[in-house]
Amino acid sequence: MREGGGNISGQYFKMGEFAKICGVKKATLVHYAKIGLLPPCHIGENGYFYYQPGQIYDFEVISLLRAMSVPLEKIKYYMENAGISECREILRSQLNELKAQQQYLAQVEKTVERTLADIEEAKKLTIGKIEEITTEEDVYYSVYRMPYRTEQAAYDLKETRSLIRHCKEGFINSSINVSEVVLKENVLNGSFAKTYGGFRTDTKEGGNIFVRPAGTYLTMACYAGGDRIPDVYRQIKNYADANGYEVCGHAYEEDLLSHIVERDRDNYLVRCFIQVKAGNQRK
Repeated sequence: MREGGGNISGQYFKMGEFAKICGVKKATLVHYAKIGLLPPCHIGENGYFYYQPGQIYDFEVISLLRAMSVPLEKIKYYMENAGISECREILRSQLNELKAQQQYLAQVEKTVERTLADIEEAKKLTIGKIEEITTEEDVYYSVYRMPYRTEQAAYDLKETRSLIRHCKEGFINSSINVSEVVLKENVLNGSFAKTYGGFRTDTKEGGNIFVRPAGTYLTMACYAGGDRIPDVYRQIKNYADANGYEVCGHAYEEDLLSHIVERDRDNYLVRCFIQVKAGNQRK
């Protein structure tokens, strides 16, 4: 019998010894005992916990299931009702959980990679110069209706905040940067009133998907934000009118370096686009 055994007989380990054999902290064993997951086989008059050698195998089962991220309450149920059927049930359930976690982490990884790519692209842009570009692929946005430009008016809308949370918590967005959409009619009438806010996404289906179609755009990157965005659109529209372009689609703004790296809300690095047809441009 190990030291401090009191009235018990046979081969026993005190908690410190048992913890060392199992490679775990004593605090973990205390917690397991408290929740009834792995109680000691005996508690001495001195308050010492004692474990039988066979409980090492119980700990190994617990440790293995914990490595599979099985919650402690499920492990406790399994330990109390161990059998082939129970084992199969808990492993099948956990396999589904792990696959869901993998999908989630894959989306998080994609979002981080896309955001880093945005930052690298931002470093290469010419600031304050209007340029014509041609895109070969459609760009998709998961959008929420936001007919107001002021921050307070927009963020008071419960539906808007719900959709923003839906995008962020579900990692529907492929980048953490925010985008906005100004409909063609508001480009032509000169109001540049914002109709949608949103995030780029790789998802092509859903009731809140807005497409920025492949095509020709006039675009400019600059430091702006909030109420200054319409001035950027206005510069691009004036350039289009002066150089023979015809506005044929909507306008879009994407934050390139936004609140994640820049605290001055009036000076985010943004890029604005207006879809155009190339007419008889003036040289």
